[in-house]
Amino acid sequence: MAKPRPAEAGPTDLVTINLLDPTTFPTSNFTVSGTANPTNATVYGILTNTATGTTIPSNPASTVCTGANGDWSLDFLNVPPGTYILGVNEQEPDEGADAKNVIVTSPVTLTIGTILTTPTTATVPVTNPGPSPVTASTVITMSPPKHGKPKHKKINAGQTQNFVFNGLPSNTEFTATAYPIKGLANGAVKKGKTKP
Repeated sequence: MAKPRPAEAGPTDLVTINLLDPTTFPTSNFTVSGTANPTNATVYGILTNTATGTTIPSNPASTVCTGANGDWSLDFLNVPPGTYILGVNEQEPDEGADAKNVIVTSPVTLTIGTILTTPTTATVPVTNPGPSPVTASTVITMSPPKHGKPKHKKINAGQTQNFVFNGLPSNTEFTATAYPIKGLANGAVKKGKTKP
């Protein structure tokens, strides 16, 4: 009598990304992590931009899982703002895979345009080139000390706000500084001089 054949086991290869779906990263460099089975599998990750189809691999491109749970982590560097699908796959012969939606909202840099001056005033135009509003504070500093009082304004996406400083001494060099107090942006600095 022939022995019965054992039932074939179902697939056990598995990758799990430890992120909510979707997840937002406020920086262009970030790390994702998860687990895999088999616990010694090699995994690799790729971000695919949903608008352009451009792909960005993790750096390094792959990693070997470790520990009893098959822990792994992948780094992504210099990712431009946008919406992506994160795919993490095991390398063959393992077949586990997982995917999540990822939104990258890297900070933008505020810009200071041409500063307009009179003998006693300075108008500092600050632009927010980003996709979301930023509240910025702008101040003027000069020597001898005569500092314009800081001004706070909300700057909508792609818009410019003028910060006007009065009562400045004539024919004096100054530095205008704009920095975010709310929103995702980096500050800006520009030199100017009041008219004689």
